[in-house]
Amino acid sequence: LCRFARILRLLQIFRFLAIFHDFHVFLLSTKRVCWALLWVMISLMVMIYVGAVAMTDSAIRLCRVQDPSANACKRFGNFFTSCLTLYESIFGGLDWGILLDDLENVDII
Repeated sequence: LCRFARILRLLQIFRFLAIFHDFHVFLLSTKRVCWALLWVMISLMVMIYVGAVAMTDSAIRLCRVQDPSANACKRFGNFFTSCLTLYESIFGGLDWGILLDDLENVDII
């Protein structure tokens, strides 16, 4: 009877350790997803940075030649507003059509 109780106790310990294995797999999966999310965010920041530099340069040239109160000058007049405008347009805060209308006279190249 004592041997049977010991065997049952060992089976309970193995069942308990199996729960920890599943938890360990869950933690490893979460860690890998977080690394992937980090690289996605870094890539997105680089794309916004490059786009903001190009748009700001073009908008500044337009603002010197034409009306500085134009929407393109307001939305892309400096680097930080260009980043904010691109961020809002990517995540749905601004409509792309409105921005394209504002950038109609801007020469990007």
